[in-house]
Amino acid sequence: MDRLTSLLALFQPQPSDARFLKGTPLETLQHRSDRFNQVHSQALYVLEGELNISIDDQQHKVVKGELIWLPNADAAEVLASERSCWLALSYRFGPMHLNMVFESLPMLLHIPAASEQPELAPILTLLCQEVEGAHCGYQQVLTHLMDVLLIHMLRVVVGSMEVTSGVIGGLSDPRLSRALVSMHDTPEQAWSLSTLAQAAGMSRTAFSQHFKAVVGCPPGEYLKQWRMQLAYQYLRARELSVAQIADRLGYQSETAFRRVFRQVMGVPPGQIRASNS
Repeated sequence: MDRLTSLLALFQPQPSDARFLKGTPLETLQHRSDRFNQVHSQALYVLEGELNISIDDQQHKVVKGELIWLPNADAAEVLASERSCWLALSYRFGPMHLNMVFESLPMLLHIPAASEQPELAPILTLLCQEVEGAHCGYQQVLTHLMDVLLIHMLRVVVGSMEVTSGVIGGLSDPRLSRALVSMHDTPEQAWSLSTLAQAAGMSRTAFSQHFKAVVGCPPGEYLKQWRMQLAYQYLRARELSVAQIADRLGYQSETAFRRVFRQVMGVPPGQIRASNS
């Protein structure tokens, strides 16, 4: 697959709301403490006036025509003048615990203006029309348009190399991305440092050092976390037994899988399955 498809399939971002807001500050949302709760993400497109975004005591001004992405909207406060109007698009972006996308993104991302990203302009125009018109079937149209917008925003982030760390930083790196995509696409393979370095076209030592410096952990640890995130989704889906999940993810025994799952996730597999019953 490509660099983003497996990542999106795992974390399954879900559009949850789209609305116009006018001159009323958004409520400051408290950061959720439960690591298995969904990350609340927002894209804000300013139509009139300007917004002031406060994150960790830092102020960010957003003016008419600009699009920003708040990967963790719970940590931001949005203040607006009376004449301001903006389109607020909300997403649920997978569980917070070991969320590799969430962990690798900054608190605020400026998406270049439509003049620099012409493919975004028609998407934003259609989104505004659907929110305003509320025609038959508009909820389905909004969901698909928001999916397309999110993919374009991720493309911009990966392509610009603005994010230089975490999984997004790794996927932005031409060499590391080949090793990451290999792990994402075939996690059941018995990947070793040698085979991953070969996929990246690097020596073992150079690959190991560069991977850890960019992604933030050794390749083997990343593979383990990726497998456990997949296992989490399989358990919630309740379609496979624990033994089948272990086999699908390349573990030689169910016992070994259970041990690693508890080590990484902090709870046994059965607790995740029970919580979704």
